[in-house]
Amino acid sequence: MDGYKGVSIFSIETASDGRYSARLSVGAGSSYYHDHFPSFRLLPAVAEIDIVVLTAERILGTELNVSSISKTKFTKPIVPDSDLELLLDFNASGIIRFSFRLGSGEECSSGRIGYTL
Repeated sequence: MDGYKGVSIFSIETASDGRYSARLSVGAGSSYYHDHFPSFRLLPAVAEIDIVVLTAERILGTELNVSSISKTKFTKPIVPDSDLELLLDFNASGIIRFSFRLGSGEECSSGRIGYTL
């Protein structure tokens, strides 16, 4: 996914509890930012969901079919070139819990995505 729509993933790590942490950035030239508030560029919510799904597919090694999106909160805008951490937690019932955080640790968004393989 490196370079996909201007997203660079620097690392993906697995915690001992099976959760994943991805370090990434979405560059200012990303098509995700195209026409989304030209005077104040921010990453659209739909782009955040897309990045979660694409990262999960990379981890699992297969395409996912998204069946639901729930409990989403978007609390802080993600601006171009922000250093981000994406936390992913897969559970047995086909739910991905996600959280985007800035490099400083501030949470930007969170939610759940239901999927099937």
